[in-house]
Amino acid sequence: MDDYYIGLQNKIYRDPAGRSRSAIFLLRSEDGIARLPARNEPLLAPASSGWTSSHVYACDCRLDEPRGVAYLYFNARDGWRINQGRERIGRIAGTL
Repeated sequence: MDDYYIGLQNKIYRDPAGRSRSAIFLLRSEDGIARLPARNEPLLAPASSGWTSSHVYACDCRLDEPRGVAYLYFNARDGWRINQGRERIGRIAGTL
């Protein structure tokens, strides 16, 4: 960004019901070293149902500067245990 650096963090937390969750959070830094949350809520969190209902994690971001688009790729699953549910790869796009 023009005014500060941004970063992505895969964070483990507990939802209001006390269940372990994993989500992608947005960080910011003015000097590139010390990082602070850019917002309190996750950038990309588990949904109430569907294939992202358990955990969202392992992200990678790619910039397409000529088109002004950022692509965020991530893993997500719909079951809490490794032998439950399915794991998939998702992508969201946002303008720069």
